[in-house]
Amino acid sequence: MGSLQVHEQRLNEKTKTVEEAFQSQLVLQDEKKAVENQKNVWYLDTGCSNHMCGVKELFSKLDGSFRSEVKFGNNSKLVEHGYHMEIKDGYCTIWDSKLGLITKKSDTLEAFKEFKAYVEKESGHQIWTLRTDRGMEYLVGDNFFKKNGIKHQLTARNTPQQNGVAERKNHTIVDMVRTILRAKHLPKHFWVKAIICVVYLLNRCPTKGLEQLKIPVEVWSGQTPSVNHFRVLRCIASAHVPDELCKKLDDKSEKYIFLGYSDVTKGYRLFNPMTKKVIINRDVTFDEDAE
Repeated sequence: MGSLQVHEQRLNEKTKTVEEAFQSQLVLQDEKKAVENQKNVWYLDTGCSNHMCGVKELFSKLDGSFRSEVKFGNNSKLVEHGYHMEIKDGYCTIWDSKLGLITKKSDTLEAFKEFKAYVEKESGHQIWTLRTDRGMEYLVGDNFFKKNGIKHQLTARNTPQQNGVAERKNHTIVDMVRTILRAKHLPKHFWVKAIICVVYLLNRCPTKGLEQLKIPVEVWSGQTPSVNHFRVLRCIASAHVPDELCKKLDDKSEKYIFLGYSDVTKGYRLFNPMTKKVIINRDVTFDEDAE
C-alpha cells in the first residue's frame, strides 16, 4: 500500500481540490521512507474512502464522537481503539495486542511455534504430523518442520475434504459466530470476540469426535469443566466497582454488555458501550432477560 505526502502549502489553498491536486501531479509524491517529525503528512490509500491524519490541529472542526471503519486497499479494516499501527516502507502494519488472534497470515508460523511449545510442554507429547492446504503461510515453515521432525502433509489442490476435520470445525465456528451476531444484534466488528466465546463454549461441550461424547477440555486436562458460570451472550451485566476506585457517593457498580469469558483470568469479558472499552471482571451480576 502506497502512502502519499501532501504538502501543507497546498492544503491551505482553498481553491485546489484533491482531484485537481492528483491531476497536477505537483503536490503529491511517493513516500518510500517513514516520515518523522512532520506535521503536514497525510497517509492516503487509493483504495480507501476515508483518509487519516495524525495531527488533530489540522482540523478546523472535529467530531470526536463519530465512529466508523477505515478500510484499506488490501481489505483490512481498522474498526476500534486498541490497535498499534505503523506505516513504514510504503506498507501499513496493524497489531492487536489484546485479542491474541492472528491478524496477518504472515504471523501463522510464529503462532504455530508458540502453540507447539505450549501443547508439547502441557501434554508431554510431541507433534509428529501437520496437515495443511498448501497455504504459503505454512510452506515457508518447511525448514522449521524438518528441523523439529514434523511431517508436513499437503492436501491436493482445491480439495479441502482431505483436511475435513479442520474444515468442518472452521465451518461450525463461522456458522455459530454468524448466528450469534445476527440473533443478538451485535455489530460485525465484534466477530473476533464472538469467535473467542464460541471456541470457549465448544471446548466445554460434548463432541462426536471423541469416544463416548466426551468433552475436549476434560480429555485434555483430565478434569470435568464446570458450566455454572455460563451466561447468555450480550445480556446486561452489572460489574462491581472496588472501593479503591470510587468515592463515597459514587455508584458501586457499572453496567456493561456481556461478551464472553477470559482464558487467562477467572472472569468475564465485559464491554462498556459508552467508553468503547472491554474489561475483565469476576464480581458481576447478570440480568439474562435484558439486552
